[in-house]
Amino acid sequence: FVCSEPTPADPDSGALFIPNITPNFGLSAPFNLMFTFFGQFFDHGLDLVPKGGNGTVIMPLQPDDPLFVPGSQTNFMVMARAQIQPGPDGILGTADDIQDSVNTTTPWVDQNQTYTSHPSHQVFLRQYTLDASGRPFPDGKVLDGGHCAPRGTGIPG
Repeated sequence: FVCSEPTPADPDSGALFIPNITPNFGLSAPFNLMFTFFGQFFDHGLDLVPKGGNGTVIMPLQPDDPLFVPGSQTNFMVMARAQIQPGPDGILGTADDIQDSVNTTTPWVDQNQTYTSHPSHQVFLRQYTLDASGRPFPDGKVLDGGHCAPRGTGIPG
């Protein structure tokens, strides 16, 4: 590996080319910023989701995937599904189970590193509807900006 001058910006768009090179060149597979963003904002949200006891997901590898081996019978990845919650009977595996994963940080894959990872802060970012008794119930949505606007902007909300 020979270091070279940085690739100049595209003259038309000004875009920079960031080569797909691993920090420990020659030892690990290359990756780019999209890999980092995915890891930070999606995978971290899933790390605290208990897995197992709810089946598996088979993800086939595409022929252009670096892990794909032509002719192999194992060109797939196996992932455990998220653990679900027992229903009102308190017994997991019965018809009344709650088909929602148990997340030890937040109940949604929601970029908790961006939007906070503590329920006392998230309450201000979530949208709520009222249940039959008039109590607020989170509906799984994050406020979209139409509900509130910066003060003094003249934007309704």
